[in-house]
Amino acid sequence: MVAFGGLMTAAAGCGSSGSGGPIPFSQFEPTSVAAACHLEVLCGRYPDQATCLSSEQTRPHLYDTLGVDIASGKVIYDGSAARTCLDAVNALSICNRSTYSSFSAVDPTCSAIFTGTVAPGGACFFSEECAGQGTCASPCYGDACCAGTCASTTVALGDACSFVGAVCVSGTSCSGGTCQVLPGEGAPCGAPNYPNDCVSPLYCDSTTSTCKAPVATGGPCRTELGSYDCASALDLCDPTTATCKPLGPVGGPCHGNSSTIGCVPYATCDQTTDTCVDRPAVGAACDPNTPDCLGGTCDPTTNICTLTPTAGACS
Repeated sequence: MVAFGGLMTAAAGCGSSGSGGPIPFSQFEPTSVAAACHLEVLCGRYPDQATCLSSEQTRPHLYDTLGVDIASGKVIYDGSAARTCLDAVNALSICNRSTYSSFSAVDPTCSAIFTGTVAPGGACFFSEECAGQGTCASPCYGDACCAGTCASTTVALGDACSFVGAVCVSGTSCSGGTCQVLPGEGAPCGAPNYPNDCVSPLYCDSTTSTCKAPVATGGPCRTELGSYDCASALDLCDPTTATCKPLGPVGGPCHGNSSTIGCVPYATCDQTTDTCVDRPAVGAACDPNTPDCLGGTCDPTTNICTLTPTAGACS
């Protein structure tokens, strides 16, 4: 799903927009989920806003923990930055690969909503608690209340970034062991392993090792780039035609054992019919051996797509 400082677990749909004053923290969760759903529907993760809102959830225990942190001063919340960020997300009308990566890729203000105060080496539950946009490294993946350690901070332009968890300041990327300004169109880049090492929305062409503009639907692409050269996140570089082609809609043809013809993200390929079919939403039957729920997880006891409880602060 769309990454917003780790605030959600997966993504989709049409959010409530409209400018206003600062967003109180008490209203941030539903407002940010609606904005994330707006982007996720644009990007085909869900068929519509209602399905997204009923299927998605924030990380378990996150907002209760942040509420306690804000009250104690451990985390500083900026409601004005929240308003600017979410208005920018809600104003999007198309989905491209660069904006789909995170809210901060849509508007840099999004990374200023929460300011953590825990220094590197300090205990944490969520990255929002770490100073300098650091990362909370936890020993148990997926357990929201498994305590970790603030492992990194934002690295400034020109500073070393080769250590694990280093986060280069916005507009830069780790290249040659230091944070460097992202190259523009026609400039050299670190292909082929770093297709995003160009200023957004450019991509790194592994043939020329230069930054190029992404390709529109129907334009020529290179399959070895994994569709990174296609501008739309809803396009696949078709290996048969070597053109950016829209992913298949529900009811359209697909090939379950290959990526030759894929389905939109809210669908899956039925290998018995080679047809794109809807993935099960929350409350629908699912197969725990091939978990493909739109939201939540497939409960192995009931074989039903189920959301995880999120309430309660970590301590």
